[in-house]
Formats: sequence, C-alpha cells, structure tokens
Amino acid sequence: MTRRPVMSGADKAVLTVYAVIFLFAGGMLFLMGVDDLGLGTAEYGWLAYLIGVIVLYRPSRRYRAAAAVLAVIRTAALIMMIGAYAFPVICSGFERNSGMYAAKRYVFINGVRETAGDLLPESIPEDAADYYFRTERQLLAQDYRPYAYLVMHTDRDFLMRYEADISQNERYERSVCDLEEERESRDGGGQAGIDARPEKLPRHVYDRLYNDAMIRDDLDGSVIFCGDDASAWNTYTGAMINYDTGLLVIWR
Repeated sequence: MTRRPVMSGADKAVLTVYAVIFLFAGGMLFLMGVDDLGLGTAEYGWLAYLIGVIVLYRPSRRYRAAAAVLAVIRTAALIMMIGAYAFPVICSGFERNSGMYAAKRYVFINGVRETAGDLLPESIPEDAADYYFRTERQLLAQDYRPYAYLVMHTDRDFLMRYEADISQNERYERSVCDLEEERESRDGGGQAGIDARPEKLPRHVYDRLYNDAMIRDDLDGSVIFCGDDASAWNTYTGAMINYDTGLLVIWR
C-alpha cells in the first residue's frame, strides 16, 4: 500500500527554494535591516505555508471546502513570504516620494526604531514642498544608530502644531539659533560653510540637509529641539523649525 504524500511537489519546491534563499543566499541578512518586521513576516509566512499544506493537503483532495481553505492559506503565506522583502526596499528607497511617507514611517517604526513615533508626524501636508525622507536600516554594528531624516517646507500652521506637540515631550530641550552670536563666540569665525550650520544642529543632519535634500535656507532664528539620547558614538535626536522659511527638519 503506497503512502499518500503530505504535500505536492510544487509545495515542496516553494518551501525548499524559499528556505535556501533565506538561509544561504543572503535573504536573512537582507531582512535583518528591518529586524522583526522583515524576519518575522518571512518566518511566519513560511511556517503558515508549511503547516497549511501538512494539515490540509490530503483533505483538500477529497473535500472542496478544505481545498478552498488551503488555497487561501497558500496565497496569504506567499504574500507574506514575498512581501517581507518589500520592507527593506521601502525603508531604503522612495526618499522624495511623499506618497510613500506613511509606508516608510511604518517600516522604520515597526522594523528599525520603535521610539521614532514621538518625533515623526503621523501624516504630512499634501502641499509640502522640497520633501525628503531618508530612513536607514539596521546594521550589525554595536555603535551604529540608524536615523530617519525628514525635511520639507510647509505652512506655518503645521509648524506651530508640530512645535506644540514636541514641546510636551520633556526629553527635548528647546533653543533658538542666533548665528551671529555663534560666529562671535566661535574661534576662527567667519568661515563660510561652518557659519551656515547652527551649533546645535548635528553635522550629519546638516550634511543631509545641504548635500542630499539640497536645502540652501538661511537657518538663523531656527527653533531647535535637542533630545537627551546622545551617546559616546551618536548625537542626540531632535527637530528644527524655521518659521521664516517654513522649513521643518527632523532627525530620529
């Protein structure tokens, strides 16, 4: 008496190929960039597919209801398994596509830094100009901190609401930039390129603002919020608001 198979040849191929890609072809390392969001989705999708075919494959050959349920499980599991690899792509790309803001914010908060939601607004104005949103993935380095950089020009009302929200967070200290005063107190003042950057705006943020977002605004008079999360290897997180130009810069 021949023993009936617990899954089809196609199911075996799907599960085997996916496992090989995940374990030996760099799939796991790629998904680590978005941590549990990527890895968890891929692993749960694979397990759901495996358990589904083991439990329902034989009944599905006799009963239509079982076949329908198995088809749903296969489809949902495949979407999870393939979709997991979209999360790192979303995190690393679409820097100037404001329509992807919600997706990039979701991936960064749920896959990279859970606490980033305290600075990154839930939504942005539809008419935001000069939009730039970079989100970095995790790296296997002890002293590495992935950042999100959000830059845009927007209306005064949105800036005021944002400042009111961040002012309620005791972890962020508010200050107002006076570039002329900073120049006078800085040794060797008068050097263009140094003078343009407020002292409390970290160098890596200014580089993103100037070199990547291509913003050339006068930053004098900007309101800067500095967090209390600086370390020996990384700067504090924070936000900068300039009401004269409508500029909002967030690094988290």
